[in-house]
Amino acid sequence: MFGRAELKKTDEYFVDGSLRKNNTTYFCRLTTFNEEIDNFLRTYMQEVVKNGLYIKGKIPNPDERQLSYYEEIMGLNFAMDRLFVENSLQKWLPRLDSAQKRCIAEAMHNELELMKLQGKTENMLKNAYIKFMCWFYYKFERILNQLGREKFPKILYEGIVSVYELKVLSILSKAGCDILLVQYDGDGEYLKLDPKSEISSLINVSGSRFPTGYSISAIQNKKIEEQATPKIEVEKPQKIVNTNTWLFGDVFADSVKSQNERGTDSSFLYNLFARVMGAEDKATYYNELLKWKLKLESKNRAVIIIENSIPMPDALEVQSIKRKNYLNTEKMLNDMIGNISFQRNREIEKYVKSAFISIMEEDKETSLQKLMNRAVILLCWINRYVPKLFRDWQINNTPTFVFYGGCKGVNEAYFIRLMAKLPIDVLIICPDLATQCIVSDKFLYEKRFENSVPQEEFPTEISNVRFGTVAYHAERELDTILYQDTGVYRNMQFIKAIPISLQTTYEEIKILWPQEAKYRPNFETLDDRVMLPVIFSKISGVPSGKEAYWSEISSLINEDTFVIKGFPHIQGTDFNPVKQHAPQFMKNGKLLTQKIKSHPSYQYSFMRDDMQDYMLDKLQELIDRRIIKGTYTNGTEYTIVATALNLDKHLLRLIQKMDFTKDVPKVIIINTTESMCTIEDSILVAYLNMLGFDIAMFIPTGYQGAERYFENSLFVEHQIGEYIYDLNVPDFKSVKKQAESLAAKLFRRGR
Repeated sequence: MFGRAELKKTDEYFVDGSLRKNNTTYFCRLTTFNEEIDNFLRTYMQEVVKNGLYIKGKIPNPDERQLSYYEEIMGLNFAMDRLFVENSLQKWLPRLDSAQKRCIAEAMHNELELMKLQGKTENMLKNAYIKFMCWFYYKFERILNQLGREKFPKILYEGIVSVYELKVLSILSKAGCDILLVQYDGDGEYLKLDPKSEISSLINVSGSRFPTGYSISAIQNKKIEEQATPKIEVEKPQKIVNTNTWLFGDVFADSVKSQNERGTDSSFLYNLFARVMGAEDKATYYNELLKWKLKLESKNRAVIIIENSIPMPDALEVQSIKRKNYLNTEKMLNDMIGNISFQRNREIEKYVKSAFISIMEEDKETSLQKLMNRAVILLCWINRYVPKLFRDWQINNTPTFVFYGGCKGVNEAYFIRLMAKLPIDVLIICPDLATQCIVSDKFLYEKRFENSVPQEEFPTEISNVRFGTVAYHAERELDTILYQDTGVYRNMQFIKAIPISLQTTYEEIKILWPQEAKYRPNFETLDDRVMLPVIFSKISGVPSGKEAYWSEISSLINEDTFVIKGFPHIQGTDFNPVKQHAPQFMKNGKLLTQKIKSHPSYQYSFMRDDMQDYMLDKLQELIDRRIIKGTYTNGTEYTIVATALNLDKHLLRLIQKMDFTKDVPKVIIINTTESMCTIEDSILVAYLNMLGFDIAMFIPTGYQGAERYFENSLFVEHQIGEYIYDLNVPDFKSVKKQAESLAAKLFRRGR
């Protein structure tokens, strides 16, 4: 780890590492201006351009996409341990050598220890660590791999530094970077963060305040400016790409045509750029789509199909793009175009370079940083897809690039348009007419059919295509007329539900209990799911007489009702084949659904697929909402997984036949003693409520029940009478028979 040296002369910033004493860097701030400082800043900025980073304003906080990518690669683990940090850097920044990783890890661990001494909590330290890691990757990665070399990387920060920016700059200083803060408005704001100047030192020079409007980015001398902004020159390919002028009108048929069939002018390479919306014939759509793909492949045409979105570049792809710091767009593009290299086909390389520059020069308003980010993404995609399309390219074998579904991302739209400037056929295919697609281009041809077909996976094998008859498609059309917003629903029309617990009176339970879901208040359909009103109530006490009490409960029970007579119902010592494997079924708080489904201990594979997915989604929701005490604090999430994946066979049968618009499955819980429920019981009750069960808990004693392990109350409690203890739960079949017998006698008397 490097120490900080006191600066005596500004020229010391430019001394090579081997000539400095005691492994030191310079971290200084500048508030005063004179002619000498002006020259120093010009020289310093030249060094920054060669090997460093210029920060004007603020370092943006990691956004949601960046944090999501970090979590996907690294997880959310954290430990106040230098070795943990070093190992994490090895995975997160693989381009760094071992000495660089060790130095950064030591510097970051040192900074986190200082924060800990200042009273920062474990969670605050973890958040700071993740922020630093994201900044290293997205902002500083280009200079981190220069650490430890003869020329120290230079950072120039222009503006008022914030507390966490100062901390990350302190880490970089200790890791081997020279840093200069230029503060036009004086030193006051900085001293609020570092009152004793322990992190950086002030350069004391005589002079005045910086001139109004002075900016480092504007002080580059003319020679540097000319070097930085050369004219972008790209060698032109031999033939011109001729887009769509030759089309006959049938996009799929046209795309199969050879170059000779498209046109006879040898100076052109004829390509197609089209969007096809909807289907000519619903019954044969996917059949024809597969036939079209097979025809292309039979003609040795390379075909790449992207469904719905282009996967973002991964860490290795991004790191393979060579780039520096730039002062203007021209220099940036002129430099980054060097990443396009196809040694096997230099002619294609010319097309790609020309298309890349053409697309990148369109947007003059976007900031340089955003343009560079876009350039990196486009170059990663170019390197990923173009070599595959042109691997065995011949003039007549025009490659085909298909985007299947609506394009919604701006960078994706730029890439699709870039590809259309190459000798490639580019098709956007949207079978569903409701699909939105943002691609817009003066050369784009659109073919729109009247029929809309729900988008399924693109057919790749004949065995994957389902061929519908005319009658079948007519029935599906009738479905849209009969079963959408009419209050009439076909069997199993909806595959997902959002259960909502109704706030009811005790008297309303008996009224709502037998009603189908669609007749209950607050029932609503939302695209592919429904808002499912369910009953979740605790009934404490006994109102008037034991016989009437048991008769009332009996009236709520039928052959499909799941009845629990007393706690504990499930105990931690009960055999559970899932229990030992539960820790393997989660990673970073998320269920590994495919691993669960393929595991030998998984018991639900006989159920319908959509219900399995629904059950796992609701299990994830139960964990995410931390409804059960101890979730994510003492491993309770694994108990939740083990319990939810080991349900009683009777319950599974009720779940299997759930139809979210019809009868709601029922659970009756009765506990008449002081016996307490287990955490597994609480998990079971919460999970069944989450799935969409009606649950009525009859507790004549008023004691705690399933809520014992709930973080918050989930149900409505009704106090209906005095508390009575040690009641014996009867055989409800006998109770029901007695009630029916009494009713029959009364009926006969009435006659």
